[in-house]
Amino acid sequence: MFAGLPMLAVPVLVYNLLAFVGDPGGHAHKLPTRLNEPAGLVRMSSGAAWSPTLSDLILALAIGAVVVDLVKIFTSRKDVASAHIWSGLLLAVCSMEFLMLPDFATSTFALMTLMSLFSAASGLMITALYGWTAVDQRFKSGR
Repeated sequence: MFAGLPMLAVPVLVYNLLAFVGDPGGHAHKLPTRLNEPAGLVRMSSGAAWSPTLSDLILALAIGAVVVDLVKIFTSRKDVASAHIWSGLLLAVCSMEFLMLPDFATSTFALMTLMSLFSAASGLMITALYGWTAVDQRFKSGR
């Protein structure tokens, strides 16, 4: 049942947990502020310091998830229909949260919603192109 679930659902779930569980200090609707606070410090070999924000980390996770989803579409030929259904549902949920909930009206979540649109559309296009190629091969071979 969950075999076609897109990996992009993981960063969306992380964002939802941060938004709905809230701030450890008990402050409601502080997520947009928390997204821009440094989440750590990484010393580079050049001596410079990089301070990624929570937003940076969530977006990096989302980009990685989209790459995994695209690889999964190219390599897996079974459960394609459920993958498209899950991608469409994820896009619908992301769109509704972005438009209707105040903690989701951030650039971080807008980019994740855009990634969800990209993932759903590219999955459909890849499947359509593969389908036409398979039909064309069968037609040429006379089967």
